[in-house]
Amino acid sequence: MEVLRVMDIAAPEGGESMENVRLDAQIPTTSAAPPKVQPAMPEVDALLQWQPTSARGPKGTAAWILRAAELGFLDTNQATAALQDFQASRPVHTREAHAGNEAAQRKAHPGRYDHVTRNPAGGYDVDLQDSPVLEMIVAVATKRIAAWRNAGGTGPRPKVLHLGDFVRTDFWFMKRDSPHLHGIGMDLYPQGKAIAPSDAIDLLRDLPPGRLEVFLDSPNALHIDRRGPHTFGLGIPANYIASEFVMGGAPAYRNGNQERAEREAGDDHGKTLKATAISTADGQFFRATASWDGTGWKWTNWQPSGGDIVAYILDAGLRNAIAEYKGRS
Repeated sequence: MEVLRVMDIAAPEGGESMENVRLDAQIPTTSAAPPKVQPAMPEVDALLQWQPTSARGPKGTAAWILRAAELGFLDTNQATAALQDFQASRPVHTREAHAGNEAAQRKAHPGRYDHVTRNPAGGYDVDLQDSPVLEMIVAVATKRIAAWRNAGGTGPRPKVLHLGDFVRTDFWFMKRDSPHLHGIGMDLYPQGKAIAPSDAIDLLRDLPPGRLEVFLDSPNALHIDRRGPHTFGLGIPANYIASEFVMGGAPAYRNGNQERAEREAGDDHGKTLKATAISTADGQFFRATASWDGTGWKWTNWQPSGGDIVAYILDAGLRNAIAEYKGRS
């Protein structure tokens, strides 16, 4: 604190003399705080300035992601080896068991698996030339790292993304072509903890603009994919919707929505019941109807149908976030 000393104050004209009065006054003054200086982090600044112009190679998106992981900003988990293969322009080796239905899938879908070869040591080798989904990973990670850096860049470096499965053949998919097979899909384990709707909301906040398709996916991860230049797929966990709508298991595939329809019908056997099911394997909607046959309700087989998964999401905040994202895209 600076001290200003006030000395020998003369009386105003015509006033009482203050000749012998001396005042020592300590008047505190404040100095402007020095500007906050961000710690020098040339390696972080270099990462944020790096704009990949390719997918593979030492300056591509895969290399960017691996570098971000080295700097402590990403957990690449089981995607690490696949990213290393892809960055080095090698076929990506998957650790999947050899599928019993591989031959049938290749026959049913000519051309789909031409870039996939069986590795004699186990798994498959997938020869990818591009991986558009990695652009999304770079975009989201860059935004989150830059926010931390601009806020001062102090404290432990945050894990801004936790990656899951990257490349898989998914021969077990019997209907839909898997985005993991073509380098357009990535599973995420947000913040390394149990998946919550807030994780999907955060992801929507940080995704670049584009046309959004939402579908139901496995219960333990978020899934994003890049289906076209400006089309993003968001696969939400099955526990984000009411469990009654999830497709039941074989052989009957019966679900809770059928059971609720029967309970609500009570003794009214003259009506036709309707039920909805959603598959966690590919997000496909199915409908079935039932009529009373004299002894019980007789349900038809599930038939594919259209549907909007957003209407079935339990969390209102996530429904609103999806609408907001679509509105600004």
